[in-house]
Amino acid sequence: DDLSFHSLSEHEQISILYLLYLQYNPSAWDKFWNAAHSNAYQKMAFAKYRDQFIVLARNVTALRMERLSMLLQHFFCTSQRLYKFPFASNGVSIKEGMRAVQREFLAHQPIRFETVTRLFPNTQQLMMNGDNFDWSLERLVKFNHKYDVDAVLLQEICITFTPQYPAEEADGRHAHAQQMDDAAAEKEARKRLRKWRASKNIARLAKLGWVFVNPRLLRRVAFEPLPQLPFLFVFVEHNAPDENAPLYRTYTRKVLGRPASISTRTPGYSITDSDAYSRDFTADGHTRMSLSHSVADGPKMSPAVSQDGYKRRPSARLS
Repeated sequence: DDLSFHSLSEHEQISILYLLYLQYNPSAWDKFWNAAHSNAYQKMAFAKYRDQFIVLARNVTALRMERLSMLLQHFFCTSQRLYKFPFASNGVSIKEGMRAVQREFLAHQPIRFETVTRLFPNTQQLMMNGDNFDWSLERLVKFNHKYDVDAVLLQEICITFTPQYPAEEADGRHAHAQQMDDAAAEKEARKRLRKWRASKNIARLAKLGWVFVNPRLLRRVAFEPLPQLPFLFVFVEHNAPDENAPLYRTYTRKVLGRPASISTRTPGYSITDSDAYSRDFTADGHTRMSLSHSVADGPKMSPAVSQDGYKRRPSARLS
């Protein structure tokens, strides 16, 4: 039951948050262990409790995070280098700590995958809320570039659009609005991917082994050859009128729900992953000759291109 965390008392919720904080920050644990005010039996009891929590966290293979409290959202969405436990100072009451979190809390922030995978290293399936997902996909791309593929066991990310708990949780009320059905959730996911212009990162994730089963379900399928455009494009006239131009629908367009597009590109695009590249640049480093392939008329060569396929340089004038 995803209401189980909210059924706990405030002291119990803060205790769980403190265990998460100590597990991620060894320096904070050393500071607690060396504190003069802690007795030996208190240290041993807390150490045993912490060890049990670590064993439990390591046995987690599926994690549900579609409904997080304000405290947990603040913890998982904040960089751990900048996160400060709000109840660490002596003499800080629960109300004062909660007010401090409310002042720093920002709703609809993306969850940090490095925090989740470090606390729960054996997690393979992650269910999270769409309001806590980076729809530009930039964070997921950087996460895969930063961490070794074999070291991360995460295989699947499922996104839901369950209403989050309100930020004003002090009044004790919770949101019980209904979750979107699958069709509405996929439509909303496509809308957000388009809004954040994620088409390039969708292709980058596919090269990294992550594919969209549908717009709200990501699955890691390891590295596989990417599908290529039909070989027929080599023989058709790319500058033909719209009614005769070939139509194609790439993997990215399928994920975003876009219709088939008219091919206006010429063969020989750069295969580099750079954003800034010229339309006339090819993989061999030379400038592509301007060709218009046609079966009937044969290739037409631009007057600015020599017979070897390179652009002519303007001849130097002799004074």
